[in-house]
Amino acid sequence: MKKIKASAIQPGMVIGIKRNKSEYDDICLVTAKSGYSNVEYTHLDLQDAYGGLMIGSIDGKTLVEVVTGRKRKAVISKIKDDVFRNLHDTENIINTINLIEAMDKK
Repeated sequence: MKKIKASAIQPGMVIGIKRNKSEYDDICLVTAKSGYSNVEYTHLDLQDAYGGLMIGSIDGKTLVEVVTGRKRKAVISKIKDDVFRNLHDTENIINTINLIEAMDKK
């Protein structure tokens, strides 16, 4: 793993962000990024990938760890599993909304 400034993150990177001197409060797969001095990024969070894409922001000077190799593959695999687990719930929600809309048409 290597450390880079948050301003250098790119989509596809798995990053770990230290907050409050703990291990890693946030490990995530970056899906989009904008900004340089104040970086805004869309990501899937390892701890809550089930919740879907989230938006985060971080000072561009903050150091983040880039997770590589086997650890990166394991993180992506867990995120993918969580997202697929959510797929069934999403289909049920859409079907329920469609049913409610159909009931209003009578």
